[in-house]
Amino acid sequence: MSVDTPEPSGPAPGPGAGPQRSSGGTPLDSRRSLLRNAFQLAGFGIGMALLVWCVRIVLSEENRSTLERLRDASAWEILLLLSVAASSIILNAVIFWATIRPLHTIRLSDMIATNGVCTFLSYLPFKVSVIARWIIHGRRDGVPTLTIGTWFLVVVGLMVVTIVPMGLAFVRPEGAGWWWWAAILGAIALAHWVAMAAARWVRGERGLDRMRAMRVPRAMLEHELFRRLHDGADMAGDGHAAWISAGARVLDVGGFTLRIGVAASILGVGLTVEETLLIGLAYFVTGVVSPFGTVGTREASALVFAHSAGVSAAEAQEAALITAVLLVTVTDAMTSFLGAGFGLAWLRADRLLLGRNALADPPPPRDRPPGNPPNRDDGAPTISGEDRAGPNQPHSR
Repeated sequence: MSVDTPEPSGPAPGPGAGPQRSSGGTPLDSRRSLLRNAFQLAGFGIGMALLVWCVRIVLSEENRSTLERLRDASAWEILLLLSVAASSIILNAVIFWATIRPLHTIRLSDMIATNGVCTFLSYLPFKVSVIARWIIHGRRDGVPTLTIGTWFLVVVGLMVVTIVPMGLAFVRPEGAGWWWWAAILGAIALAHWVAMAAARWVRGERGLDRMRAMRVPRAMLEHELFRRLHDGADMAGDGHAAWISAGARVLDVGGFTLRIGVAASILGVGLTVEETLLIGLAYFVTGVVSPFGTVGTREASALVFAHSAGVSAAEAQEAALITAVLLVTVTDAMTSFLGAGFGLAWLRADRLLLGRNALADPPPPRDRPPGNPPNRDDGAPTISGEDRAGPNQPHSR
């Protein structure tokens, strides 16, 4: 993403000032940029090749019986796959909406539209979806650039806190019943409580006092970058943000697992609950972390994890399992395309691209000047009095 910077306003350098550096950067920067772009394109090409490989297996003669079962799928099964895929767009929008609420007001409908566009763009390399989200929230919603970065870090951090305890599902004792799944949910809740407590310990003026007592350099505490990163403590330490994010993420991962399970059931692939969760997690996490886009990478990752974990269907029904994963991908692509169309229309993409705010009366940010108490009548989560910004931590966010 290119960021326009203003021209320097000082006097022109004298004749002895030496050569001026070009605004385009050094030749080394250009080579690095070229290598990064080549790396991204190569990764995207590999993903496309993996997708073609999966499609060839699905369309092979040996997989004809599986495709016959797909033709016999009922309308409600396909509708269920499409509905759960659409719910994923909404749930992820809820996560972004909840985490930014302590600092900034963005309407949930706007966040759903933004997430619809970005979900579709996630198929492309260069993390175009992240860049698009950055531009939309910066230009349209007025969220400062560094705050957007902190916001994304908080979303990722809460996602990790949710997903890591799910690993307990793969060490379930023999014969353990529903109580083991309840224990996993308890572990997720405990992990969020610890993360929230840690964030509350460092947030606000009291948190800054604690860091000063630990002899953290004053210059660092007053730096603009640190101030924006410190905003993350307000987000992660807010109870509404943390618990809404946890609930939505659990439902989202459950949705991926359900989609894998429904697709496998349609095609007659035998999977246990743990195996379905493993494949669903691999599919989901790869889509989040892949720098090359999601094309081909999610499908290959799901198959690799299934083989490495000893999933019986990965050996005995490999072609059918790949078909099931591709069925999930196709329904996901369909809902993403429709979501992107809705999002572009809702956000008025024409005005956004021209740099004009698409809202006639955008909701005011939750930012407030130093020392002003939050408005407790707006129904939004607030920061406790002891952690509210003090005179040395302005809330001009």
